[in-house]
Amino acid sequence: MPKLEWTSEAEFAAGALVNVDAATSPGDLILAVGEATGTWTSEARQATDWTQWGVLRIPLSLPEGANVYARIRTAATEGGITGATWSPYVGELADTGELRINVGAMLLNESITPGAWYQVELTLLRA
Repeated sequence: MPKLEWTSEAEFAAGALVNVDAATSPGDLILAVGEATGTWTSEARQATDWTQWGVLRIPLSLPEGANVYARIRTAATEGGITGATWSPYVGELADTGELRINVGAMLLNESITPGAWYQVELTLLRA
């Protein structure tokens, strides 16, 4: 099953950062200094094998008491991604600080539709 991780500043910087910074080491997303909320939206990416969806893994650095919310959208084509509907907010933050989004389960419960192209949006909130 394919595995995709966002692990470098360059990978995060390819998306749209609003009040969020991509740290240089180890490649985490962090809230910008003085900001209470921020978002990162990934660029549209093509899955290597969308019939074998698994878990997306995203490393984060959150200040004490901060929360992160994730949503995903999928489309059959790259051009269709901007008109696709976002899923409800999902994800589980592991003890390691890694956000895990079980895309396979989302497909099974029909909160997203199958498609080879996907986009992820994270909202970080400081408590």
